[in-house]
Amino acid sequence: MVTENYTRGFFVRALERLCVSRGVDVNALWEQQGLQPPQTWAVDTSFDAVHISRLLDAAVTTLQDPVLGLNLARFVDYPHFGALGLCLATGVSVQQLLHRMVRYH
Repeated sequence: MVTENYTRGFFVRALERLCVSRGVDVNALWEQQGLQPPQTWAVDTSFDAVHISRLLDAAVTTLQDPVLGLNLARFVDYPHFGALGLCLATGVSVQQLLHRMVRYH
């Protein structure tokens, strides 16, 4: 049995929100990666992990944000991750984030 790696649209929606907040043309970023503009798909859309990986690499370069994942967590809808997601999204610093994760665990 072969399974393909994929991710859901809510990760990409969060990336869209982050880019918009920083004044980046999200449509151009998506088109460079061969993806449809984010306004054309639903939150539960599945994306091939290879395409999303390239998109995230391009976003790191465009935004010049080496901790994109931490900043991205602030733009994800909390219900997708529950209490742990809330801890990640509310972290002010990496140290605070790690302390919250330890307390949660």
